[in-house]
Amino acid sequence: MKDSAKFDTLLSVIHIRSTYELISNLLLTAFGFIGGYFKLIATDNINVFMAITIVVLGDWTFGTLNAIKENNWQTKKAMKLIWYLFAYNILAAIILAVEKGFHSAFFLSEAVMVPIIIFMIISTLKNMCMLGLITNKQLKKLLDNIDSYKSNTIDTAKEQIEQP
Repeated sequence: MKDSAKFDTLLSVIHIRSTYELISNLLLTAFGFIGGYFKLIATDNINVFMAITIVVLGDWTFGTLNAIKENNWQTKKAMKLIWYLFAYNILAAIILAVEKGFHSAFFLSEAVMVPIIIFMIISTLKNMCMLGLITNKQLKKLLDNIDSYKSNTIDTAKEQIEQP
């Protein structure tokens, strides 16, 4: 029996009629595996993805309202919402996958995502202040609290590192 006949017999046993079907089935299986893996990551860490989505939507909402109020609406800027939601959630999924695969990388989500989220929250507060929803005094107090918390956290981390 020729080699091609053996291969055709093998393909017919697994109900594949051509090499094209074999390649497409392998690709679909690989994509299904990767999709299932990231679905597990998403369901196990739904709070991370929801936090990112809520912060991005909050910043976008107040930024959009501010742009409408100031009469400088730009569709291109407003459409960045889609990019931010996609990019930050994909970044979070990749970081969580690395953390799951390498237990020594447990700090990555905090090291990468927390600064991004803090900047988005500060942007939201700025937009709220520009809309008049909070006063400059309240904004300054909130930013001072964030700065104080950041400094305390850094000082605590330094103390822990310096301990024998």
